[in-house]
Amino acid sequence: MQSIAHCVRSLCFICVNFALLLFLTLPTEAHDPGLSTATVTVGDQQIEALLGFATQDVAVILPANVNSADIGTSEGFQAVRSALESVTASGFNLYLEDERLAPLQTTAQLKDGKNVEVLIRFKRRNATQLRLLSTFLERLPLGHREFLSVQTATGASLAEAMLSAKKNSFAITLPVVVTSIASSREGPSFLEFLKLGVEHILTGYDHLLFLFGLMVICRDLR
Repeated sequence: MQSIAHCVRSLCFICVNFALLLFLTLPTEAHDPGLSTATVTVGDQQIEALLGFATQDVAVILPANVNSADIGTSEGFQAVRSALESVTASGFNLYLEDERLAPLQTTAQLKDGKNVEVLIRFKRRNATQLRLLSTFLERLPLGHREFLSVQTATGASLAEAMLSAKKNSFAITLPVVVTSIASSREGPSFLEFLKLGVEHILTGYDHLLFLFGLMVICRDLR
């Protein structure tokens, strides 16, 4: 009986150690999948993209050589701000008619200890086919989602979508830019101004009388 009990205890010991060894060799699970946001505002002259991240997701998309340990503090965020602006400016791409728009300005700010916003401004051309591509989603943990919202400058919604690493692009047809006749018309030239001035003088009887009187005075002064 003792030998049987000893065998049972040995078998239990082996099973426990095997289970513990198996647990330790399993890969460590990452934090729960996050959710970032991208609000794209389309105006007649500019397109703005406001990106929102959790600080823990910002730490993931930053280059490996950037120390992001204290990104939730003002000092720590300022240390990584330039790198974050560079990553988002190159990772959030806008195309109009297949031509990539170069960012005019990229500004990152720390909203609080847990959230970061990045504002990217682009110059809009008079084209209607817009395509968005978020390549930095590939760096984020599997299951991360980016809620995309496209709206006009007045706040009217144009489209919404949920992007991920596997589906990181979105295309939309934008409203046509309406340019007023007054703003599109070229300014009058010097010759046009001169022509208007001459016509104004010749068609005004008071101006003609003034010129006639001036000629009489000049003749009497001689």
